[in-house]
Amino acid sequence: MSAWPGKTVIGLTGNIATGKSVVRKMLEHLGAFTIDADFLAHRAIARGEPGYQPVVEFFGESILDPDDQIDRARLACLVFVDTEALTNLENILHPLVGIAIDRLIRQAQQPVIVVEAIKLIEAGLAQKCDQIWVTYAPEDLQLARLIQHRGMDETRALQRIQAQPPQESKNAMADVLVQNSSSIADTWRQVMAHWPDSMPLVEHHLVRIPVQISPGLILQRAWPPDTNQVTELLNHLSNRQRQLTPEDVMDSFARQAYLILERNQIPIGICDWNIDKFVACADEILFTESIPLETLLPAMILGMEKLAHETQCEVMVLCIQNGNSHWQAIVNQMGYQSPASYDPVMCSWKGISTASLTGTGTFFVKRLKRPKSIFAPLELKGVVARG
Repeated sequence: MSAWPGKTVIGLTGNIATGKSVVRKMLEHLGAFTIDADFLAHRAIARGEPGYQPVVEFFGESILDPDDQIDRARLACLVFVDTEALTNLENILHPLVGIAIDRLIRQAQQPVIVVEAIKLIEAGLAQKCDQIWVTYAPEDLQLARLIQHRGMDETRALQRIQAQPPQESKNAMADVLVQNSSSIADTWRQVMAHWPDSMPLVEHHLVRIPVQISPGLILQRAWPPDTNQVTELLNHLSNRQRQLTPEDVMDSFARQAYLILERNQIPIGICDWNIDKFVACADEILFTESIPLETLLPAMILGMEKLAHETQCEVMVLCIQNGNSHWQAIVNQMGYQSPASYDPVMCSWKGISTASLTGTGTFFVKRLKRPKSIFAPLELKGVVARG
């Protein structure tokens, strides 16, 4: 039984570059609310957050960048060659991350929660979860991923791999093992095989609930079994030079989803959809030409905003094709502005990885709620909830 009654909590862990985030995204496709503990640790040491000053005091101002933010690359160079320094950093971060996780889980509307944490076991989070899922991959594949996707040289990549506990120790504690060394389709098959058995509190574990926008008009989140439909829609509605294959679309499910707008069960629009670091991003928004844009675009945006609220996002980002003044006028009317209009301290979209913003158009941003510190314990009915 987890520490959060009424919720099924999956703790997701595995060593570096074993594909934890891919599995987290797959579980998100199935309707789980997902939490990236690594990002929470990064946010905890942002200027103005409670971990900032203790870390600067311990490691010194040499770890600061020109904006007085903690340079995580410099910090990593210090802690991954010094076990004592890493322990001190974790002693600062783990309690703060634990508070944030507790707050997010208690506020979540979804019955299934996934907490991705590389230190899930070491930080004591595992014992609070209903299920432990562990990803694993051969060391040579971990090395290749760190070099290819994170730009590390071989020496640094090996140092990061060898600084972690043996993968076998995590495997031994797993309720579910996911071998993430093959294709995205293979990973999806493993996730689907284990999902029903891990969801004792969820009656309809394979039923997706669409967002109702108006009578007959819904927004549906696509998932990997919809690959052929997504491929057909994207190829039909876009002007891309190279037609997508189902394999292209299946691979993209490792990092994003697709939202399909349906009218009377007939698809009339589609967009790329990604939730990352409390930011919802919509890119490549496409519609059929038979319905006025003034009707379709606001409807799709309203549906996306509802989805973003349900996943506790603070900000929504739209990518609109450059030069499309008609689209820009509509999104402006709905409260979307240029990112330059936002305070970079208060607006968490500034912390999103640029890799998540893949569009080639102009970005428009809307704050969905004013960010509050997630590192303060949540008070419920006069009782301080600490998890």
